[in-house]
Amino acid sequence: MLANELLESIAAPRRGVKPSFEPYHVLKALMILKEREPLGRHILSKQLSLGISSTRTLMRRLKLHGLIKIDPIGGCILTSKGKLLADNIASIIKRIHNISNLVEGSLKLAKYAYAALLSNYKDGIISMGISNVRDILISNGAKAALIIFIDEHHVFLPPDDKLNEKAYPILATIASYMRASYSDVILISYSDNVVVAESSLYSGLISIVLQNITI
Repeated sequence: MLANELLESIAAPRRGVKPSFEPYHVLKALMILKEREPLGRHILSKQLSLGISSTRTLMRRLKLHGLIKIDPIGGCILTSKGKLLADNIASIIKRIHNISNLVEGSLKLAKYAYAALLSNYKDGIISMGISNVRDILISNGAKAALIIFIDEHHVFLPPDDKLNEKAYPILATIASYMRASYSDVILISYSDNVVVAESSLYSGLISIVLQNITI
């Protein structure tokens, strides 16, 4: 099974009832647990901006799919299957940050901006098509989206390598903040709603990255 299919299955309706969480909550939960396990239900609820009941349902489904085990004292812990999936995701999606206060000038396309660093993923983006990747982020709710490439000489907005840090100095600042290196890609989702800026990025990553990860 592909990772994106698994996440969609976890968030799918049961007996005609749709849960209050989306596949992007599942992705975010796995990434949080990889960095901070074990986590109790209340802390995970706050991290995901979900109610306690919805978080409990999410935990139950993660457990049902063999991705976590629940310690009555410590909380959620990734199983070996869950760790393998989280590690595979983290090998590509290195970090996600709110860069709203960092983006400025003509590249501040909305009030809020969330960025993801994809390790060594330049060829993957080119294969999908730059405009297609941008469209995926927008179709998931982003008001606007940017793709940034890092190569040996420049940080630039593809496909035109002249739209680089010389034209937009903030590109170098963003690349440094995200700790990007050669052949990495930075995806940015913009929105005037902070929740949508984040959710559109996570949801886009499920389509862009997780369809290439098998479990």
